[in-house]
Amino acid sequence: MSTSMVTEVLGMLAPESKQALEFDSRNLERLKEFLEEFEELAERHRLTIEEKTKMVVKYMDKEMKKF
Repeated sequence: MSTSMVTEVLGMLAPESKQALEFDSRNLERLKEFLEEFEELAERHRLTIEEKTKMVVKYMDKEMKKF
């Protein structure tokens, strides 16, 4: 199942959407804020811990996904 299909099922915006939350690894001081925003959004969409864990990485830039 593609990322877009998964996010639609979960009710979240697709990571490639212009309105989607995104973390830019060049701005590491914003990591805490990004995670708090993601947590709030995930809670609103009633994601499980497992779903949150899988989804948060999808909203990170390519450099951060390498880790």
